[in-house]
Amino acid sequence: MKKIIILVLILLLSGCTFFTSAPGTYKYGEFEVTRVKEGGYTGYVTKVFINNNQNPTYINTRYDPKSLEDIKVQDKVRELLLTKKELYLHINDENMTGFTTVAGLEFNNLMERFYSIPVKYEENKFSCDDVNNTIGVVELQLGDSTEVFANNECVVLQGETEKDLIRASDRLIFFLLGIMKE
Repeated sequence: MKKIIILVLILLLSGCTFFTSAPGTYKYGEFEVTRVKEGGYTGYVTKVFINNNQNPTYINTRYDPKSLEDIKVQDKVRELLLTKKELYLHINDENMTGFTTVAGLEFNNLMERFYSIPVKYEENKFSCDDVNNTIGVVELQLGDSTEVFANNECVVLQGETEKDLIRASDRLIFFLLGIMKE
C-alpha cells in the first residue's frame, strides 16, 4: 500500500511540473526562455517585464541567451545606439544573402519596438563615415570572429558567417534589454 501511495504522489508531482512549465522552457537569470517550433521555424520566446509593467512582453529571437554567451558586446555600443534619432544599416559586402537581411530585421524589430528609433536600410545610403549626433550606423560585416563592437562612432555587427550575423544581432538584443551583460 505504501508503494502505491508513493507512486501516486510521484505521478501527481510530475504532472504538476508538466503542466506548470512548457516543454523546452528554462530560466536565464530572472527571464523565462521557451523554445518554439512552428512548421520549419525554430526559435525562442523570452518573457520580460519592461519598465516595471505588470504585463509581460515577449521577445522572439532565432537564438536563446545560453547559445550566445560566447559573443562579446562592447559596453560603448549601448550609448552609440540609444542616443540616436535614427539608425541606418550598412552592409559591408553586397554579395551577402538573405541571412544578413534576417539579422537586420531582428535588429530593426528591437529598436523600433522597444526604443522607438527607426532603422532604415536604404541601399547603403549611409556608412560609418556619416555618423553624427542624430544618425547612427550599424555595419554588418564578416570577419574572423563573431562579436559586436564600436569602430569609432559606428556599431559593427560582425560574424564569421552570415548565420553568425543573426547570432550577433540576437546577442545585441539581449544586451540592450539587460537580459545579458557585456
